[in-house]
Amino acid sequence: MDIKRRICHEAGHAVAALHFGLRVERVEVFRGMPRTLIDLKCGTRESMIVLASGIAAEQFIFSNYDSEACGSDQKTISEYGGGAIQDLLHEAMAVIRSHEACLGQMRAQLTKRWVGCQAECEAASNFDADSNSLTFELLSHHEIYHQCSEFGQGARSK
Repeated sequence: MDIKRRICHEAGHAVAALHFGLRVERVEVFRGMPRTLIDLKCGTRESMIVLASGIAAEQFIFSNYDSEACGSDQKTISEYGGGAIQDLLHEAMAVIRSHEACLGQMRAQLTKRWVGCQAECEAASNFDADSNSLTFELLSHHEIYHQCSEFGQGARSK
């Protein structure tokens, strides 16, 4: 697992959600993988673009994306009645480009927190805990909005 790519992917979801005024609950590590919890509006085009923004962020930063890792996002887009995730990539990329600074700040903070959480997981596993089942919050709702202050106070109250 390339954690830099996974963090970039999750930061992309969060940035796009903020762009559309959707509530981002938190970014956490769940079963050893980062994930972003967002209050998506089922079936809306904006929600589908948020789902595609994970691979858009990867494309923006790494010049490609992991086509196998976007399976969960593609599944949700299909459940919402959408088509291929790649069909949303152009719109998602425009959102990511317009918030490049926020994406960078969020990636940096998530990476910093990931390192700390990994140390906690290792310490917990020394006490016979299953570190793959542990959940750690990387960024809270308030910290996410602090990272991307460009979205202003209005997004915080949603």
